[in-house]
Amino acid sequence: MELDWLKNRSALQRGPEIGLNGPEQAGRLDGTVADRVEVTAGFLSKPEGRGFGFVGPELRDRRYFGDGMGIALRRGQDELRTQLNNAIRAIRANGTYDRIARLYFDFDIYGD
Repeated sequence: MELDWLKNRSALQRGPEIGLNGPEQAGRLDGTVADRVEVTAGFLSKPEGRGFGFVGPELRDRRYFGDGMGIALRRGQDELRTQLNNAIRAIRANGTYDRIARLYFDFDIYGD
């Protein structure tokens, strides 16, 4: 999805992060562009998110959102990276991942 139209919006404000701890409650927020996982876990699933919802298509354009989620590790932690990758593969294969994800999300956060 092309987002260049956002560049010409006079009401558009950029910030380091929209914590959604005030503007929405004061009636000053009509919408935001946010990652579905973050906005669901950090706002929509909480009491202050009542009355708000996720609308529109999920935005997955790599120019704006990169290649997905990740886990930061220090350089040289190759063994830990391998262990994490193997653990993720294992819980995805045996259904544990899906069981846990369904407790918190009504969509596939892995992005398949």
